[in-house]
Amino acid sequence: MEAISQYGSSDEEQDVDHLHRSSQTQQLNAPTSDPTSNTTTQGRIRRFPHVPGNFAVHVFIKVPTIKPCRPPLENLLQQVKQMFPDFSQVESLDSVRIPPLGKGGAPLLAQPSYHVSLSRTLPIRLPLAEPLLSSLRNNLHQVKRFSLRIHPVLEVFLNDDKTRTFLALKVSAKPVLAVQLLLSRKMVGTGEAALEDIDPLLQAIDAVSDAFEMEELQRFYSSPKPHISLGWLLGDQSAALSAAFVGSGVSPSRGEERKSNIISEALRPLAEMQWEVEPEVIWCKIGQVNHSIWKKDR
Repeated sequence: MEAISQYGSSDEEQDVDHLHRSSQTQQLNAPTSDPTSNTTTQGRIRRFPHVPGNFAVHVFIKVPTIKPCRPPLENLLQQVKQMFPDFSQVESLDSVRIPPLGKGGAPLLAQPSYHVSLSRTLPIRLPLAEPLLSSLRNNLHQVKRFSLRIHPVLEVFLNDDKTRTFLALKVSAKPVLAVQLLLSRKMVGTGEAALEDIDPLLQAIDAVSDAFEMEELQRFYSSPKPHISLGWLLGDQSAALSAAFVGSGVSPSRGEERKSNIISEALRPLAEMQWEVEPEVIWCKIGQVNHSIWKKDR
């Protein structure tokens, strides 16, 4: 598990206006939470106040949880929940609103899908929505097909306001074309092999940030660390998570060492799986509508 980073999590859009899951055909709707309050459900704090006519915008990639990974991931999260009873799982962006249930009818902590953020969650005025979508599609046209790999490496992230601490898994990407060339033509050691050095995820993040900047929206973080958020704790609990899962550079207590060993054992089955997916679409969510801004078979 890597060191703590102060970084907006991929679950941060849920802090904005508690928007429900959406479909492509829904119309833009006003935020559904109390506009007079800066607090959303479960004690979460809005990242910016509600302003009539503003809509939250967020760019992301859906990451389905492949079936072989669901049992070990569920076991991992249950172990975390036992150590930190206030640990809350992130909500899936899938359209199914009924959470999956496990044995005994208890909701499962592992979600059917997660997501990787390519932008911050920011407020936008409706007249800027179409120009932004046009810029995003144009900029992302340069991004070729790629695959994502979710690594069994736990990371801890603290949001900008230090109001929530997230537990996440590391994500990396590689171009599909480069891999195909290397396998079919055995071009290792030639100039073509440099294609594999291109990180399409960072390329996509840069393209999105450039489009955001054109509309005077804040760019993404200067040193992106792609990840999927698994769950969160209220407040700055990075030290507790670090002590339990990371180690702090000093000799851990017996309790902390025991927690770390438990998590290491829980991660082992997940490490034996190959959680790799090829994204079909990159989405831009504005208000309650998901807009397709990139497709792998475009």
